Amino acid sequence: MSAIMLLFIAGGLACNGGADTGLEVLDLTREVADPPEGGLQIVTPDMRVEPKSAVIWCYYGSYDGPTVGVDFLQPFASAYNHHVFIQGAGENVRDDGVLEACTDVAGMDQTSPLFEFTGTSMTADGNYLPLPEDVAVQFLAGQRWVIEAHFINPTDSVLLVNAAFNLGIVPVERVDRWAGSWQFDIGDLNLPASEQSIRSYECDFGQEVELLSMSGHMHESGRELQVDWVHDAGEETLYQELDWQPVYRDHPPLRTWEPGEKPISSTDSLRTTCTWQNESDQALTFPEEMCTSKGLALDIQAPIFCVDGLHQ
Repeated sequence: MSAIMLLFIAGGLACNGGADTGLEVLDLTREVADPPEGGLQIVTPDMRVEPKSAVIWCYYGSYDGPTVGVDFLQPFASAYNHHVFIQGAGENVRDDGVLEACTDVAGMDQTSPLFEFTGTSMTADGNYLPLPEDVAVQFLAGQRWVIEAHFINPTDSVLLVNAAFNLGIVPVERVDRWAGSWQFDIGDLNLPASEQSIRSYECDFGQEVELLSMSGHMHESGRELQVDWVHDAGEETLYQELDWQPVYRDHPPLRTWEPGEKPISSTDSLRTTCTWQNESDQALTFPEEMCTSKGLALDIQAPIFCVDGLHQ
């Protein structure tokens, strides 16, 4: 099987933390299946997660092939993974090949969703990016990217982990319409202890789009999430979960539309409203809790990322 392989395996020793601490090390690194023929594979170096700790690792790189369409996405991650994303990264982030702990979220405004797959169901062939026929997500020549991998280690051992993405590609001449990722986020949060909180924000697309999918994102204190389409003729609820469950953090309900079924104009906006019940004795802040709506839409050629009304 032929493939353009982007395998970055150097640097694994550097992330093992140097001197031997004497702790048991569990090697949980995954074997990764081959990508589709002619596709791409991006693999992180091995990453170390200390006992009773949580860490977000970031691994940076660039796509050095010609501009193509992506119509297949298959993620892989070791056990104890909370999430793994492949994000678009700006020019001012770390150099290609850098692997670093990025648990400090101060740099999150430097990235945007590249291929939105959270909430979609895995098909029989492993594709997390189900798209209409002859539709693909644009992958530009020279695109900077970052794999963000969050692991939580509840054990008394050191975990050795990895993450990977397989991408299926199609030439641009075979793509009839482009689709792209959109993500709308509330940004900073401060939810008082032992209280119910409700927050709303609005974001627009800044262009005409046709929605293909939508899902929400909150964590364990979330109770309700609703997304309303605000337009000249009024409002319409597009997404509503009035009994948010903790499992939805990783597998939220997904709403989908066929092409042409849900056109959104450049002057329309989506208002996302989240309700939380903070049962702890301390305030909850970002990223302990979140309020996000996201998905795929037609006619987006670059990821759209909006935080509390401001495009990033």
